Amino acid sequence: LCRQPCRKEYVAKDKDGKILKKGYLLSAKDVSMENRLGDLEEAGVSSLKIEGRLKSPEYVYVTTKRYRDLLDGKDLGDNKDVSVAFNRGGFTAGYFDNRKVIYPLTSNHIGLKIGKVLSVRLKNGFTYAEISAEVKKGDGLKILRKGLEVGGSDVTSVSQGKEGWIIPVSRGVKVGDDVNITRSKDIADFVEKQKPRLDVELSLDFGEKASLTARSKDVYVTVEKEYEKGRALSFEELKTQFSKTGESNFKLSNFSLSGSGFMPKSQLNALRNQTLAALEEKIISSYRPTKGRNENSYSPKENLTLEKNVAEIKRAFKAEEDVAVFSPTSLKYDNISRELDKLKELYERLYLKYPRLLPEEEEIKLVELAKEKGVGVYADNYGTVYLAREYEIPYFAGIGLNISNGEAVKFILDADGFISAAEVSRLNKGYRYVGKLPLMTFEHCPMAVCKGGDCSTCKNKGEPLFYDDGLATFPLTAVVSRDRCYYTLYSDEPINLNVGGKKYKVYD
Repeated sequence: LCRQPCRKEYVAKDKDGKILKKGYLLSAKDVSMENRLGDLEEAGVSSLKIEGRLKSPEYVYVTTKRYRDLLDGKDLGDNKDVSVAFNRGGFTAGYFDNRKVIYPLTSNHIGLKIGKVLSVRLKNGFTYAEISAEVKKGDGLKILRKGLEVGGSDVTSVSQGKEGWIIPVSRGVKVGDDVNITRSKDIADFVEKQKPRLDVELSLDFGEKASLTARSKDVYVTVEKEYEKGRALSFEELKTQFSKTGESNFKLSNFSLSGSGFMPKSQLNALRNQTLAALEEKIISSYRPTKGRNENSYSPKENLTLEKNVAEIKRAFKAEEDVAVFSPTSLKYDNISRELDKLKELYERLYLKYPRLLPEEEEIKLVELAKEKGVGVYADNYGTVYLAREYEIPYFAGIGLNISNGEAVKFILDADGFISAAEVSRLNKGYRYVGKLPLMTFEHCPMAVCKGGDCSTCKNKGEPLFYDDGLATFPLTAVVSRDRCYYTLYSDEPINLNVGGKKYKVYD
C-alpha cells in the first residue's frame, strides 16, 4: 500500500520561500549491517529480515546468501555482487554510525562503477561508446555524470576497440562519464540455475471437459476447460506441451492421460498456466499464518476516562478545550517546568508531549518531571507506555501507536484516551484527530541534507522547512534539544480523522 513518497523528488524551501535544495530529499540509502552483525546479536536480535519487495531474483538470492554466509562465519571480501544487484547511492549502517543516511541525487538503482567512457561515435544513426571496462552481451549499464544518470545501455553487442570495448549506448553520453553495471548476465544466469523448483504431477482427463489436475506433494488443484473434437493428440504431444513450465516454480515430474481429444496449443498453454498458477496460490496460502490474539489486556482506569475534547498546544494559552497536551518546541528542562506550572492553572488535566525518538535517559528525565508536576504524558511509542506504567502516571495514547483494531485497544485500556484511524472507540475513549497529521518522524537532520554541515556548526536550529513535491507543500517542524533537533514532516492540509466521539485538536 506504500505510495513511495520517500522516493519522490522534492524542492526544499525555508520559511521565506527561498529554495535551499532540490533532489530526492527523503530517499535513504539501503541499510547494510554486514559489519554490525555482532552488535545486533549483542543487542538481542535473533533474526534478520531482508527487504526484497519489488526487487529482482538476483537481489533476493545475492543478499540472502551473503548474510547467510556471514552468519556462518565465512570471509566473503567485498560486496560487489550486492551493489550490482541493487545500489541506491551507497550503503549505510543506519544510525549505528551517524545520521547521514539520505542520498539526494537519485532514488533509483545505479549499480557498481566499473569504468569510464573513452570515446563516443555515431554509426548508421546509432550511438556507440568505447568504455574502459569489459562487459558481456546481456549486461545492463547506466551512464552517470557527477552522480546523475545521463544514459545507459542494454548491452546487445560487444566488440573489441583500440583501448576498451565498444557497445551501443543512448544519446547524450560524453567522454569521461562513469559507467556503472546494474545487471550482470553472469549473476542472472547463475541465480536462475540455483532457483529451486517443485516437482509437479499433471493429470489430463478428456471427459465432458478437459480436466487438468496438478499435484505437488499433498497439495492439488483441478481446472476444467472446454475442448474441441478433432484429431486426438498423442500422449507424447501432450507431455511435450505440458513439460514447458517456463519460469514457473514447477518442473514436470510425471504426466498421465485419460481419454483423448484435441485442443490448440494456445489453449493447452493457457490451461497449463492457469492450473500451475492456481497450485502456486494454494501452496502459498497454506503458509499464511492464522490471526493471532493479543493476550496482554489491561484494565481500564474508569476514574480517569476523559469525557472532554483535548487541545494540543505549543505554548501557554487557554484554548476552548479543558484538557491539554503540551508539546514544547524546545526541550530546555527549566522552561518546560515553568510552562507546566502555568498550564496547570488553565486546564483541568494536562499531558506532556515530547519527540518519540528521544534517548532513554532524556525521556526518563521528562517522565520524572511529569510525575513531579502531577501531569500525564502523551505516549507516541510503546516505550513511553511502559514508562508511564512504571512511574504510575496517566498517559494519553498518541497517533504514533497506530491503534487500528480491538486487540491493540486491549493493550492500552489503561490509557486516558487514544487517537485512532479506525472505528475502535471502545469504552468511549477514542478521539478523532483534527489538524495537520504527522506523516514522518526523522532521525536524520533535514537541515543538514539541505544546507550541509552538522549540529556542531548549525546556525539554523529549530528553523522550519518546507518540502514541495509539485503537488503539495509539506511543513517540517522541529523540537530543539541541547544537542540536536527532532524534525517531523506534517500533512500539507489539516486532516479530520472522523473517528471516536470526542475531538483531539492540534493548534499551530
